[in-house]
Amino acid sequence: MNKIVILLAVSINLSFSFKPSTKVDQIKTPLKIVVNGAEKGKTINLGVFRKTDNFPEQGKYFKNYKQITEGKGSIVFVIDNLPYSTYSLAVFQDNNLDGILNTNFFGIPKEPYGFSQNFKPKLSAPDFEDCSITYNNEQNTYVINLQK
Repeated sequence: MNKIVILLAVSINLSFSFKPSTKVDQIKTPLKIVVNGAEKGKTINLGVFRKTDNFPEQGKYFKNYKQITEGKGSIVFVIDNLPYSTYSLAVFQDNNLDGILNTNFFGIPKEPYGFSQNFKPKLSAPDFEDCSITYNNEQNTYVINLQK
């Protein structure tokens, strides 16, 4: 009789401690950024900005990534350490390896650059909303074409 009571107590206790999860665990899909128009052997800088960052100000990004191109054409950034959110992206090809986007006297870039949504600024830098993207499990690959 004691064995039956102990087994019953253990089974009741186990049923409460192993509750099935109501939340489905998701495998997070990395953010993939394809940059087109890159030259071979050049460093491509990618800045990821949140709404609270000073987009597109250099050095004021949330995260920064760099890659050296191996061939002419496209380069792919695969970022797996970002939370799902809304971001704006700025990218440039650092031709002289000084780590900044060089501009002329009027502020016009001298090196190839680009923004998410392939936004093309007319007279001033874009706002965060002009270039914002949604990164989630369904939307996780974006293409940026470098402008010269």
